[in-house]
Amino acid sequence: VAATLVPGTAAAQSRDEAVQAVLDALEAAVRTGDRAAFLDTVDPGASEEFKAHQAALFDGLRTVPMSKFELVLRTDEFADLAVGLDERYTADEVFLPAVESRYRIEGVDSIDALDGFFYTFLRRDGRWRIVSHTHVEDLGLPSARNLWDYGPVARSRSAHFTVFFQPSDRERAEALLRLAEEARERLAAGFDEPLPDEIPLILPHSVDQLAEMLQATFDLTNFVAFAAVSVDRDDGWEATAPRVFAQDVNLARSRRSFQLETLHHEFIHVAAFPLAGP
Repeated sequence: VAATLVPGTAAAQSRDEAVQAVLDALEAAVRTGDRAAFLDTVDPGASEEFKAHQAALFDGLRTVPMSKFELVLRTDEFADLAVGLDERYTADEVFLPAVESRYRIEGVDSIDALDGFFYTFLRRDGRWRIVSHTHVEDLGLPSARNLWDYGPVARSRSAHFTVFFQPSDRERAEALLRLAEEARERLAAGFDEPLPDEIPLILPHSVDQLAEMLQATFDLTNFVAFAAVSVDRDDGWEATAPRVFAQDVNLARSRRSFQLETLHHEFIHVAAFPLAGP
């Protein structure tokens, strides 16, 4: 099927530029530590839950050292998913596009990590703000979640790993680092391709957090760990920065040998992601 796209109107271009300016303000607020400016991008009519989420997100982002953090409007993927939402809000205009986050954790990521968001923007009195990030979840389009969405995180490092965790989980995080180094040694002894210099480990505080971060549609209680990566299709095909997640309710109570086997298995995935291709 061949089709010709109608060129964007001046009004749509103006809207896109104004919404990108909101995203730019979010970026700048994170870089400078301006919490008030970050929260000023939230529409006053947003739910208390969304306001609390954005406050926790800012606090969490400020605890993660970023060498790159960009938010980009992607109307080339979804022009506007706000059909029907204009009846829900008293606003001059409602807009729900795809938003892409590209970031790198300093000293950890050598390539971009990639997240997708579906923010609903409202224009009231000539100004655009964000009112929600969940309106298209029922369509199978959830906004990304990371550990820092839930508030401040801590991190510990070893020779080849950085583990991110909530401060109350430090003891387990340190134990996970030691296991990870041992599992990597096993992998290096039998893998004839270069291994990543750094692998980030994510230690969720609960299975519910893990389910949100993985956008899981299946029961996680039968699993112990996951390796995850996104795909960047802007220029061909490229695997993005990987993450290894622990389902630690199960992993922590498993015998030590099984924990090592599990991490060894996940690190094989991480090593293979950029080699496997589409």
